Amino acid sequence: MPLRANNIFSWKGDVNLGYYESEFETPFLELTREFFHNNAAKWNKQSDCFEYLNDANRAFLKEEENADFWLQVTTKDKMMAITIKEIVTDMAQLIVDKEAGVNNFFKNG
Repeated sequence: MPLRANNIFSWKGDVNLGYYESEFETPFLELTREFFHNNAAKWNKQSDCFEYLNDANRAFLKEEENADFWLQVTTKDKMMAITIKEIVTDMAQLIVDKEAGVNNFFKNG
């Protein structure tokens, strides 16, 4: 049962995260996946390798900060794993192979 004291809400009773997981976490994680999938594709199209990496780094820092404030620890871990997969793992080869990517940099460097 929720309790309110000094304008701070807290929960007293058994913890049951089933509702949280089904009504918030699952849809949130799917929206996170879609958001970063779309952003990664947009960044790849509009940026060279180094700009992409800077955009990705800013996104990671912002997501981690937001997660620390708003999410359950287990949700944060899942969200960060999805973010890494969409921005890094799924895009790595495309970013490296870009005309202005890492391979080109080392060929011409």
